[in-house]
Amino acid sequence: MSRIHTVLLAAVASAALAVPAAASAAPPAAGPATPKIALLEALQNQSGQLDQQLAGVKAATQQRNARIADLSKKLAELQTTKNAPSASDQIQALKGQIDAMASGSQTDMIRLQSLIAKRNDAIEMVSNLLQKFQTTQDQIIANMR
Repeated sequence: MSRIHTVLLAAVASAALAVPAAASAAPPAAGPATPKIALLEALQNQSGQLDQQLAGVKAATQQRNARIADLSKKLAELQTTKNAPSASDQIQALKGQIDAMASGSQTDMIRLQSLIAKRNDAIEMVSNLLQKFQTTQDQIIANMR
C-alpha cells in the first residue's frame, strides 16, 4: 500500500487532477504519462497480485478437499469391514488425518476471506478515485465556463 500512497501524494502534489486543455489532449505516450494513470496502474497491479494469491489459495483448497474426500471414502470402507483387529487403529489414524486437513481448510478459508476483502477494498479504492477524478474534472470545466 505504501507505493499507492506515494503515487497518490505525487498526483496531488503535481496537480494531476487538472484537466488538460483540449488542444493538448493527445494520447498518452508509452508508460504512465500522468500520476493519475500511474496510480490507477499501481492499483490494478495490486488487484492482479491479489487475484493470483486467490487462485493459489483456491487451488490448494480444492486439492485439500479432494484429499479429504479420498480419506473419507477409505474411512467408510474400513468402517464397513471392522472384522480386522487393526481396522480400529486405521480408522483412528484416518479420522486424525481428516481432522487435521479440515483444520487446515478452515485456516485457508480465513485466508481466502481476507484476500477477498483486500481485493474488494482495492476495487473500491479504484472506483472512488475514478469518481473523484471525474468530479474534479467536472468542477474545473464548470469553473472555466
